[in-house]
Amino acid sequence: MIDEAIYSILTCDVGVSALVGARVYPIIMPQDGTLPAIVFSRIATDRELSHSGSIDVTKGVFQISCFSETPFGAKQLAKAVYSAMHGYAGTVGTEHVFMCKCINEVDAFEQDTDVFHVPLDMLVTYKDT
Repeated sequence: MIDEAIYSILTCDVGVSALVGARVYPIIMPQDGTLPAIVFSRIATDRELSHSGSIDVTKGVFQISCFSETPFGAKQLAKAVYSAMHGYAGTVGTEHVFMCKCINEVDAFEQDTDVFHVPLDMLVTYKDT
């Protein structure tokens, strides 16, 4: 699954793991989660077709959210995620990732929790297995 591949790319990257360890979560962060942390989820999917039907290639946009108690911590984590993901191409486990490309990055502040947040939108093209 592509979610497992993204998790593996992020947790195996030295720069990312130095900042968050294994605190990389699909979809939601645990209520008692420690910061800094990463949460990722798919926000869009486009499955490719050819004249003969599906070709098992998918383009997914994944939001990779970098959370920290400080704005600079969130930006430092976002920079590490960008370095790990942008331009990545290869096979992770059984998942062939053709390309990862950062298509958007913004700064945000979660007032309800007093947490700084930098979401990166990554376009990931992969063979759907």
